[in-house]
Amino acid sequence: MEYIDSMKNIQIKKRHQILYSDDFKTLKKVLIIGNYGPGNFGDEVMLDVILDLLSKECKVYIPTRSPETLKELHPDSRIIPLYFKNIWYILKEAIKCDAIIFGGGTIFTKGRGIGIDLTLILSLLLKLSIKKKIYFYGIGYSETTPLGLRILAKLLMQNGNVFVRDKKSKDLILKKVGINPCLIKDLTFYWKPPKAKLPPEIKKIIIENNNAIIVGLSITKDLFEFKKEKEFVKFLNYITSKYNILIFAFIFNPEFRGRTIGLSSDLYLYKKIKEELYKNIKFYILPYYPPHVLFEVVKHVDIIIGMRYHSLILAHLHSKHIIGIAVFDKQETFLVEHNYPYIRLNKLTSGDLIRIFEKVLSTIKSDQK
Repeated sequence: MEYIDSMKNIQIKKRHQILYSDDFKTLKKVLIIGNYGPGNFGDEVMLDVILDLLSKECKVYIPTRSPETLKELHPDSRIIPLYFKNIWYILKEAIKCDAIIFGGGTIFTKGRGIGIDLTLILSLLLKLSIKKKIYFYGIGYSETTPLGLRILAKLLMQNGNVFVRDKKSKDLILKKVGINPCLIKDLTFYWKPPKAKLPPEIKKIIIENNNAIIVGLSITKDLFEFKKEKEFVKFLNYITSKYNILIFAFIFNPEFRGRTIGLSSDLYLYKKIKEELYKNIKFYILPYYPPHVLFEVVKHVDIIIGMRYHSLILAHLHSKHIIGIAVFDKQETFLVEHNYPYIRLNKLTSGDLIRIFEKVLSTIKSDQK
């Protein structure tokens, strides 16, 4: 494990075996920045991990577009949601808090939202004017990070307090920003989900198809933007015609109370795919489940075909067979590190997917003998 040169106070939380700053336990009031509330699996899980590192007395202010669903997904009395458009109230709380924590995810990338830019600028102003503590915890850093954002990163990261989730991000920050961050795993690896029961509707489907191979899907809008959806449909039609396959389409990024629409909604993407599938295919678009319930459902799947980064990690935590479709470096780095078969999205063909799938299927049947 490598450490930030300027950071003295690093501890390991034994239950999680996770590196963190011991300053976290002294904080009485924090502002946490991230995509929290809309229900994205990875983001909500990463927030749970960060909350677990803070003291039980710490007040946690979280800007969000979905204050009500934030509280539903995280029934933690410490959390005080701040509606993301209430800029002045957020600024007031940011000034009063002990520290600002930018929680997990690839926040330094070409594809980040305008909200990240604004909060980074605000944080820099507070750091320069009143020496506000800034932490980056479990973040990723992309090669696509534009110059202006790299400058912001350099100014904000000068005093350390930077924990990154993969070696590529660490190397990029060291090269582009000149800071040597602390390397940890993605925060999802440290998550301890509360117990959940298998939803009765899922149990019923599994019992009715007890001899089927269960395949879980996780796709993103990139499948359509790279114009690979027809190849993917061809693949699904082939494997479900030839083998006894039951498909669960998982919602990792929900259309939560109408907040997410179009290609950004998993539900919308699956409906578009389903329109092109043969009519007799056992293709179930599952409802949105909170992260701990989804964790339980994935236990009952045989193979995960995943584009979403956190769908791959979730499958890995359950030791499931994985076929990865790498969109960005973070997926490819994870898949290579753990020796899972995968294909780059820009090179995806139905034939290649079929070959990988049949090889995995052969392994499963061999294990069952």
